[in-house]
Amino acid sequence: MRGWTLAVFLTGALASSASARDVWDTPYPGVVHLERTTDTPWSIHAVLVDLCAPGVRVRASSHEERGQTTSAFAAEVGAAIAVNGDFFRSGAGYDTSGIAVGDGDPWPASGPDDRWMLAAFGLERAELLAPMTTPEPWMSESVGGVPELVVGGVPIDDYFGWRFCSVRHPRTALGLSDDRRTLILVTVDGRSSESAGMTCPELADLMAELGAHHALNLDGGGSTAMVVGGDVVNRPSDGSERVVGNHLGVVVNGATGVDACPERAPLPAASEHLPEPPMQPAGGLRVWHQRAR
Repeated sequence: MRGWTLAVFLTGALASSASARDVWDTPYPGVVHLERTTDTPWSIHAVLVDLCAPGVRVRASSHEERGQTTSAFAAEVGAAIAVNGDFFRSGAGYDTSGIAVGDGDPWPASGPDDRWMLAAFGLERAELLAPMTTPEPWMSESVGGVPELVVGGVPIDDYFGWRFCSVRHPRTALGLSDDRRTLILVTVDGRSSESAGMTCPELADLMAELGAHHALNLDGGGSTAMVVGGDVVNRPSDGSERVVGNHLGVVVNGATGVDACPERAPLPAASEHLPEPPMQPAGGLRVWHQRAR
């Protein structure tokens, strides 16, 4: 129903944040922005987007828009919000590790890694999906990443060999609420005295706290960047923004409106999202699983 608001969604989403210093603002209708600092130290930015708000549209990088900073992408496509996207091969034309779709066009096949999960958006659909090698026709925008962080609202705490998960680094993550109507984008700064970065389990806890029913880790480290209203709101660890492979943005008051609002679309069966038994990618790394604390 159109009367749904982010305020209702957030009522129970932040029960454990009492010790954090939170500053909230509403930069656009249907969009709320959280800036959080803690004594850990952590510097966190989170944006929660009502995908059913009038004029909201998700927009990922097309192949022609690859290989630029997050703020340059946001300016080029008119995105009010943007974050960096997938892991990428900087020496190979900025092709992404997973499959990518931007502005309705799949990127040319470049041998994507079939361990990579997918955050996909299309007409009345917004989903986080198991690894695939070819995008489905309904996907108009998508970015990929590993590993998954939250399944069924429960943070994952076993990462099966992803070595970068056990060390604190700058992080970028994406999540969806249970009804898939709220998109959650998060950056955590790192590699500085002001912010230590997070491990994957710490990031998973944060995403679950923010209301993610399912969440995915995107590229991090020096790639981590978030743009809100044309400004880079986090502090990239390189000292300035990195040129990255692709990006995910949110256009507000876009001409095509609420494409990704899942209001009238039936939810896929659970088996489409949590296959049994868990998938075993090449090399023994288990990405898609159900073991959670």
